[in-house]
Amino acid sequence: MKLSMIKATVAATLALSAAAAHAIPAFDIPGALVLDPFGGLDYNDGASAFTTDYNAALAAAGVKFTFTTTYFAFTSTINKPDTVPFNDVGNLVLGSGPNGANDYEVTVIAHITEEATCFAGGLLCVFDVKGGSFDIYLDENPNAQLGAGATLAQYTDGTKIIGGTILTGSGTFSSPPLTPTDTGSNDFTGKVTYTNNAYINPNLLGTEAKGNLRIGNNVANWQRPTGIVGADGCNATFTVCSLAFQADGSQYFTVPEPDSLALLGGALFGAGFVARRSRKK
Repeated sequence: MKLSMIKATVAATLALSAAAAHAIPAFDIPGALVLDPFGGLDYNDGASAFTTDYNAALAAAGVKFTFTTTYFAFTSTINKPDTVPFNDVGNLVLGSGPNGANDYEVTVIAHITEEATCFAGGLLCVFDVKGGSFDIYLDENPNAQLGAGATLAQYTDGTKIIGGTILTGSGTFSSPPLTPTDTGSNDFTGKVTYTNNAYINPNLLGTEAKGNLRIGNNVANWQRPTGIVGADGCNATFTVCSLAFQADGSQYFTVPEPDSLALLGGALFGAGFVARRSRKK
């Protein structure tokens, strides 16, 4: 076999192994369900996002500055890869189940570093995502709350099942939300750097995670998480201030399609067949 053919065969073998490791996964919830195929998560629309280092003075002056947005939520729906929800996702939210062994919740906490460029005295800003991280937890003792009773510990006291980094991107928000109709959205892309194979199989490591974060005070009965961040009081007289707002988000994990695995397997078989013919000659 020629050296070039050996290299091609080895490369195809490695590619096939990597693709197989990223096949569409199943989500095994102990004592509850096996959600197969698992594609993504849709988070509760009454959740919150906040920042404690927003520079209102620089926003009003139109000077670029960086800050960190923290988003936390529990899952309202678990989706298949085509974003269609499973019919039986049961006990995803505190109080929704019979408080038996099958109760569980899936929570997320994300930290997004952003650079803001603001106009019109800080009323409209463009946010460029500069990085960040996200972690997803499975908790068989649901306790995550919204509103005044919310704490970040309620969202991280489960078992970490997926984690990753947030890559660069951009979006626009009204900043700060001045009326109940002010909204904005930010799409971001991440990479999975951690998968707990006791719950998620095959491994998602290295695959793409797409997310969307929608911000605004337009959800009825949304309550400020006062246990996490105090009153806003954010205007141009403050150098650094805190903001909290209603947020809704979703996250999807993209993996190679089964057809692409079959094509790659066919290519590998073909490379081996050509190599065998070369040896016979």
